[in-house]
Amino acid sequence: MTICDVRHEITMYPRYARYVEEITPDVMAAVLRVTGMRVESPKIRFVSRHVFVRDVLAHQQRAIAREIAELSLPDSWTSVLMGIQEEQAHWMNAGWMMSAGAMIEDPDGGAEILFMPEVFHHAGYRDPEITKAVAHQLVRVAQHRAGLGAITRSCHAAFPHRLHRGVQLHAFPAFAVCGYAEWADREVTRHTFGHAIMPGPTNRETHAFRDQVAAFQSRVENTSDLYERSGLWLIGQSPMPLPPPYMLDAGAGWVSAVVAVTGGPSLLNCMWSTPALIPTLEETMSPYAWVQRARQSITG
Repeated sequence: MTICDVRHEITMYPRYARYVEEITPDVMAAVLRVTGMRVESPKIRFVSRHVFVRDVLAHQQRAIAREIAELSLPDSWTSVLMGIQEEQAHWMNAGWMMSAGAMIEDPDGGAEILFMPEVFHHAGYRDPEITKAVAHQLVRVAQHRAGLGAITRSCHAAFPHRLHRGVQLHAFPAFAVCGYAEWADREVTRHTFGHAIMPGPTNRETHAFRDQVAAFQSRVENTSDLYERSGLWLIGQSPMPLPPPYMLDAGAGWVSAVVAVTGGPSLLNCMWSTPALIPTLEETMSPYAWVQRARQSITG
């Protein structure tokens, strides 16, 4: 059986691609130990910034187009959502260094991971940061496959409560999905390196990276209502294609609390195939309330 399907679509910074290919089997095993989810033969593509931006945006555009068709949204909403897509394209092109990798759904519904070795270089990534990045995206693949893409589509929807039966009003899919992946990659790196690798600067960034981050943050600060410090964030309704900075840490903390209460990630893993279990905004502030609802939903 093939351990992973690796596609080298760019020749820049080949040492990063080689290292990712080398460690992926061990990271897959670590993800299984931490989450209980097996990731078999993940597709990993090493791409340029232009391909990364193009394919991530195409993934989001497919998600919104499918939602518009399935929900028969009126022209007024279609126009709004198409305008948001244009804004996301602007922000992604302006801040392509803000993310080294992404999990996207391909046109056939399969999951694939995109990595930009160029960002690994500019961000000053070394073994721990690369391991964290690989673990994070492998978890996203596992989430996607567990529910045949249901949780991914909810995560990228403008109206997740209308897309799947039983999903609550004010459901917050990105909080749970990204927070779980962040929790898991911290656990993987804790077991691998003796301490969790947290998001943030490496202090080895290039000047080009620092300049782009500073310019991106300045644009965000000068544009009202793009990033709330708290509150519901839905990628399908946001001009920002990346989760708000607060969300990863808060989401990981919420997942950690749920794991502590339930004794493991099994209850959370039910969410990937049952979008009705996605926590609401209110439940993201009360892990215990979500645990109670999830248990009642599963046991009937």
